[in-house]
Amino acid sequence: MTDSGFGLKFEQVSTIVRPVVQERAWGDVTECAAQPLYGMYRVRLGPNGAQPLHFWMRGEGVYYVEEGEVVVRSRDLAGAPTAVRIPLRGVLDAPPGMVHGLCSRDGATIYMFTSEPLPEPVRVETLEEADTEAQAALSAPVEAVNGTTFDVREKYWGRIDSIVSREFVGKRIELRRAGQSSLEFHVEKAESYYVHSGRVKVGLRIGRGENKSLVLNEGDRFDIPQGLMHMRIGLEDSILMEVSTPDSDGDSYLVEDGRTYEHVER
Repeated sequence: MTDSGFGLKFEQVSTIVRPVVQERAWGDVTECAAQPLYGMYRVRLGPNGAQPLHFWMRGEGVYYVEEGEVVVRSRDLAGAPTAVRIPLRGVLDAPPGMVHGLCSRDGATIYMFTSEPLPEPVRVETLEEADTEAQAALSAPVEAVNGTTFDVREKYWGRIDSIVSREFVGKRIELRRAGQSSLEFHVEKAESYYVHSGRVKVGLRIGRGENKSLVLNEGDRFDIPQGLMHMRIGLEDSILMEVSTPDSDGDSYLVEDGRTYEHVER
């Protein structure tokens, strides 16, 4: 990611990325964003999909369930199997070294927000073992985790749910059709959007006050460096996932009020 968006030309900031969906026996995974200080991954489990138990040696992670329900299998210190359930809109921490695997009876979509791009996981179980153990876990009563979103902010254009706010930040953004946020920029914060559903126009002000825009479709990613003036405009009812460096209200500088401003390209 560019260090700063101040003074850049449109060609330098207008890259839209379509992340590659990587198929797995249990579903698929997409690296939605991977910057030095954060990462975001979409994990989709098919019906009865079961990940083998695995872990990462480094990188802190937080799971968020956007669709369906997930059972997380793990092992306690004695090596005995354990499991917890993440309900719809639930949140679960995944610290480095945590041995775990996701599974779902009816299928699910999960986002994982991380403190850095994750390396390939270390597997400690085969696919066959995972299928057998997951069926047992999915058939038994499993306690639900208490984690959920926080700092929920209703906006005139939609809603923002915070998922994690540490040295890396994850948010879920609902944007109504024809709704638009204000034009703003950040001095410290760098961020990446991934369109979970819908279509979003991103309005930009660059260079010598030039207004430009680009359209993000479902499955697209767009990176926003520090200093780049930007706003979100809903072309459809849309859901964005945002991952970023640390975020604060004091680092959001309003340029134009979205309730009265019309973004016209010039």
